[in-house]
Amino acid sequence: MKIENQTHLRVLSGSCFTLAVIASCFVLYFAKDVFVPLVLATFLFYSISPLPYFLSRKLKVNRAASIIITFLVITGAISLLVLGSVLSINSFLSDLSLYQDKLHLFIEEFIVILNENGVQLDRAQVKQNILQLPIFNISKSMASFASGFVGNSLLVLLLLVFIFLSSGSKKHSNLSFDRIGKSISLYTDTKIAVSLVTALLSWIVMAIIGLDLALMIAILTFILNFIPSIGSVIAILLPLPIALLQFGPSPSLVALITLLSTIQFSIGNVLEPKLMGSGLGIHPITVLASLILWGLIWGLPGMFLSVPLTVAIKIVCEEFNYTKKIAKIIEGNF
Repeated sequence: MKIENQTHLRVLSGSCFTLAVIASCFVLYFAKDVFVPLVLATFLFYSISPLPYFLSRKLKVNRAASIIITFLVITGAISLLVLGSVLSINSFLSDLSLYQDKLHLFIEEFIVILNENGVQLDRAQVKQNILQLPIFNISKSMASFASGFVGNSLLVLLLLVFIFLSSGSKKHSNLSFDRIGKSISLYTDTKIAVSLVTALLSWIVMAIIGLDLALMIAILTFILNFIPSIGSVIAILLPLPIALLQFGPSPSLVALITLLSTIQFSIGNVLEPKLMGSGLGIHPITVLASLILWGLIWGLPGMFLSVPLTVAIKIVCEEFNYTKKIAKIIEGNF
C-alpha cells in the first residue's frame, strides 16, 4: 500500500511538472515581445559585468563612471553594427537592378546548357517565374528589419540600465545566480571573440577575392555564428549565390567555398572548444535539442539564446533534488 502511494505521488508530481513546463512554454511564446528583450538585457549584463568590475576595482574608477564607460562602449559597438548594416543594405539596394540583370543572364546561359543536353525548358515561362520573385519587396523588408532592430536595441539598453542600477543595491549575491552569471559570461564573451575573428577573416578572404557585398556578408557571419551548429553552415552558404552570379563556375568560386569552410571549421571545431573548455557542461545533443525548442518558442532570438538559456536551466535544476536528474540529462548523462 505504501509503495502504491509513493508511485501515485510520483506520477502525480511528474504530471504536474509536465503541465507546468507546457504552460511555461505557452506563456513564453505569447509573451515573447516582453521576455526576449528582458532576457537579452540580462545576458548582456552578465556578459559585460567584468568590464565595470575591472574599471572600478583594478583601475580605481568611480562605480558610476565605470558604468557610464561600459554603456558608452556597448552603445558604440551597437552603433557600429547598425551603421555597417545600413551601409551594406544601401549598397545592396543600389546594385539591385545589376544583380537582376546578372540573374537573367545566368538563367539564359543555364537554359542554353540544359537545351544542349536534351533538357527542354520554356524560356518565357522561366523568365516570368523569375520576375514574380519578391525581389522588389526586399527594400521594404530590410527597412522594417533595420527599424525593428534599432527599436529593440534601445529597449534592451534601457532594461540594461535598470538591471545595473538594481544590481548595485544588492549586498549579498546568490550562489546559483553567480554560477549562472559566470557560465553566461564565459559563453557570450568567448562567442563574441570567436565570431568577431571568424567574421574578420571571412571579410579578408572575400575582399581579396573581390566579392561584392563583402561587408554585409561579414556582418551576417558575425551574427550567424551565435546560432549553434547551423549558423556556421548558413554563413558558408550565404555568399554562394552572389559569388555564382559574379564569378560563375570558376576557380574564384571554389577558392571562396574552400577558404570560408576552412575558417569556420578551424575556429568552430578547434579554437572555440579550447577557449570554452568544459565550463558549460552540456551535451551536443542537448545543444541541438535546445536550438530547436527555443527556435520554436522565440524564433530567431530563441536560436541565439538557446545555449545560455539551457545552461541557466541546468544550473537551476541542480539546486533541487527533484530536478537533479534533468540537470544530468542536460549534461549528457542519459
